[in-house]
Amino acid sequence: RYGREDTRLSRLMADLPVAEATAEPAEEAAGLPRMLIHLLAIRKGSGDLHDNVPATRVELPLGPINVEINQLNTLPNQDGSQSVSIALPEGATLEWDGNLSLSPLDSSGQLVLTRSRLDLTIAYLEKAFPLDDINATLSAKLDYQVKINDQGDPVVELSNIEAQLDELQVTGLVPSIEFLDIGQIAVKGGNLRYPEQTVRFQHIHVDNPSLVAWLDEQGVPSLNEL
Repeated sequence: RYGREDTRLSRLMADLPVAEATAEPAEEAAGLPRMLIHLLAIRKGSGDLHDNVPATRVELPLGPINVEINQLNTLPNQDGSQSVSIALPEGATLEWDGNLSLSPLDSSGQLVLTRSRLDLTIAYLEKAFPLDDINATLSAKLDYQVKINDQGDPVVELSNIEAQLDELQVTGLVPSIEFLDIGQIAVKGGNLRYPEQTVRFQHIHVDNPSLVAWLDEQGVPSLNEL
């Protein structure tokens, strides 16, 4: 005989092994949503850049703009590739070709700027310096790598930097005069690293420089105005 609460069924249940509690599986760390775009293309686009920050408004028409991105995705350690070409005023061009991984961020490639006029830079300099006009043509190219390291910090390296500034002419000072004329400034073998904050160039060449300077009645050099 068993008591009212003590039955064969209750004893059988008591003899069954108790399953140990299992830890809940840890949730995966949050990250970018999974996305894959096989081809993103923009053909013959155009745009206008307006900057109202300087005292003289800057307007820069852009186009045609061509963009092609292959295998853009957020899967870990998966590279896509991109090609961007932007036509700038007066026949200048900006081209960007390279690879891009979003998870983690890692991009490398090459930037090429061809025969860009620097006339508009005067708008950004005239407030700080007594300058009236800047004429020059800039061409440049460089290899780059931008990534986020294991600590989550940005790492930037620009290498094989080459730049050529042609027919630089600067007008300004008081009285206004063309005081600087340089046929060409060329640099090669440049390298920039961040966060190391280092900049190096193997070659810097200056061709046909001409500088006009004078002393005023108090013997103060004209270039002091800069």
